[in-house]
Amino acid sequence: FNPEGEFLNTIKYNPKKTLKRASDVAHHDFQSFELIQEEYQKLLEQIQFGPIIWDNFNNKYYRLSASRTFNERKEEDALLPELKEVKVFLSVFDSEFNLIAEVKIDELNDERVKYFAKDGKLWVAQNFNDELCFLIIDLLDPK
Repeated sequence: FNPEGEFLNTIKYNPKKTLKRASDVAHHDFQSFELIQEEYQKLLEQIQFGPIIWDNFNNKYYRLSASRTFNERKEEDALLPELKEVKVFLSVFDSEFNLIAEVKIDELNDERVKYFAKDGKLWVAQNFNDELCFLIIDLLDPK
């Protein structure tokens, strides 16, 4: 959509490493607190997408996405089981929003990050020992 709300184009893509969308909540009439906990965990386990950002240097769009998995059992009185793993992926799109690459970023273990593109690199803000640092991912096209 453009800023005036007019329809412009629909983009369809089929990612290989992530889901392309989150699903709806299965239950809408919760009969118990256990059902609420179960659905909340399923909600948190769904794919979560960060903003799409533009890289002027490479003329590409980038987006981080992530999914969580939890341990099978939870501690007594805990709302959810302990978080087992967060997988973070980088999707790369061309200027027409065609998906051209996906890669898992092993160095990232949190999906709630701020990021931007500069000079062909993706800069991801990180907190290391209470200091603002950046994980810099080189995205230069080999030419």
